Amino acid sequence: MNNIIKSHFIHPQNLGKIKKPTHTSKFKSGFCGDMVEVYAVIENDKIIDIKYNVFGCYAVIATSSVLSEWAKNKSLEDVRNITYEETLNLLGGDIDPEKEQCVKTAMNAFKSL
Repeated sequence: MNNIIKSHFIHPQNLGKIKKPTHTSKFKSGFCGDMVEVYAVIENDKIIDIKYNVFGCYAVIATSSVLSEWAKNKSLEDVRNITYEETLNLLGGDIDPEKEQCVKTAMNAFKSL
């Protein structure tokens, strides 16, 4: 586990729920049961606030945290088009191979906004 992943797992950013989101999504892994719910406020196609709730392992928690920071002030299109490779780069470039599905669970929750 690299320092970026460790930091976001121990101190997840933007965790919680927005009271009146304009957009929401929920994605559950059929692989291991990880689940991510994302709440966002979007104005003029720009994410001005974003939060999430997560249930799962360190990889899905860290990925959700990293993506929530990255997504602020991005367009909805940018978030929906993020790739797995871009997500890995945000996580510091590496992830345990058995946690690939966990990263994709978080990524898909954000892409589904």
